[in-house]
Amino acid sequence: MVWLSVESMTKTQSLRSILDHFTSTRNVNVDPAAKQTARDFIVKTFKDHGLHTWTEEFRSNQDKYPGVNVVGQLPGRYTGTSDDKIVVIGSHYDSVQTSPGVDDNGSGITALLQALKLYTSPGAVVMETILNYNNTPNSQIFPPVYQKYFPQAYQRLSINKFRGDFLTVVGRSYDDGKLISGISNAFKKMKTSPPLHLVSQEFER
Repeated sequence: MVWLSVESMTKTQSLRSILDHFTSTRNVNVDPAAKQTARDFIVKTFKDHGLHTWTEEFRSNQDKYPGVNVVGQLPGRYTGTSDDKIVVIGSHYDSVQTSPGVDDNGSGITALLQALKLYTSPGAVVMETILNYNNTPNSQIFPPVYQKYFPQAYQRLSINKFRGDFLTVVGRSYDDGKLISGISNAFKKMKTSPPLHLVSQEFER
């Protein structure tokens, strides 16, 4: 059983109210209207947060349906100057044909919409499949190349018996080090129930 405080319940309800907009298959081959509805919600949310918002089409593997990115910009104090620093928070809002789209990637876009104003260090934050939690041993499966590229993280997860009770932060050691450090330090101050671990994975550019 997981016990939540009133504050935690309020936050959970807030997250759920967003996630409820991303519980259908958002794939142009299955339901293009659902993808459009999700995109409209993102555009509205960006604008409600005061972001300068626009969409950009790009060529996709579907001739009939071009890809559409939603871009929201929150200008800072130094926008347009030589001191301007850019923070990118990204997440895809579509889904594959066989997925209801809740975790992939409703969880990521939900976190993005909740975290619009949280990051101030230059870099990019991409939210991807962050919903599932399972602390059963061997509940987390890794691709074969994971151990090769992230040996330290793999060893730590191995000691934890490959439980799916963690979030990962992946970035370049030099370019993203400050951002990764900021996220890690902020996470250490959080108390989660059930316990959730943060695993940093850094690689050279």
